[in-house]
Amino acid sequence: MAERFVDSAYEHLYIRPNQVMSESDQKNWYIHAKKIIRDLAHYAEKYTEARTMYEEMFYLLSTSAGEEPLFSTSDPFRLLKISQVTMLKQLIHYYQLDAPIDTVWIDRALYTALHVPKDVDSTRIDLLSTLPIEHSHANTRKLLHSRLLKLCDRMLEKSQTEDTALENYQALKMLELRLLVAEGNLKEAEQKLFSEYIPFFSHRSEPFRVYVDFLESHGHTSETKRLKRIAKEKRKRF
Repeated sequence: MAERFVDSAYEHLYIRPNQVMSESDQKNWYIHAKKIIRDLAHYAEKYTEARTMYEEMFYLLSTSAGEEPLFSTSDPFRLLKISQVTMLKQLIHYYQLDAPIDTVWIDRALYTALHVPKDVDSTRIDLLSTLPIEHSHANTRKLLHSRLLKLCDRMLEKSQTEDTALENYQALKMLELRLLVAEGNLKEAEQKLFSEYIPFFSHRSEPFRVYVDFLESHGHTSETKRLKRIAKEKRKRF
């Protein structure tokens, strides 16, 4: 059922008049999609095939939201009442189940979060925030940090010629900031906040806001207050 649904969508059977799909099924595509996603999530913990089809459904909905119309709405996640971020977070969990070593799921997760078409409610920072940093082992975080640094260098080089590369660079830097806070490297995080993060954002207040959110979520109350004083002195708005 899931495979047929995906194939039919990519053949545009849900939006174009045809002899295969009834008008009722075209209009009610989201009812079938919601049931498929629910069933796949039920079986995905045990079966690789279900995890694969869950990924297919995620990419299908993302494609319809961000690249080309495949359904009668440009906001398929809203209609299904499930966010793209929520589905990606679950998908990364499935990547972890399938990966023989950490590098495999980390690379898959980073690639998906960076390249999947965004829906109207998601930013690239939101999608990258789905990586499970706080609940990962120290060695896993170290490996992720190494991957992040390489990707940042690559995106910074591409930013001279590709518009999306700068957006990806900014999102990766925000993920690195979260990683540094999770590791307790607040001195390095703050130094990079001023020297590497803020200069590459058109809205200078965003890195401050994200950093404060990270500090508060990790219980660094004194650091949060101190940074807010610095932000006030520099006239940065949250």
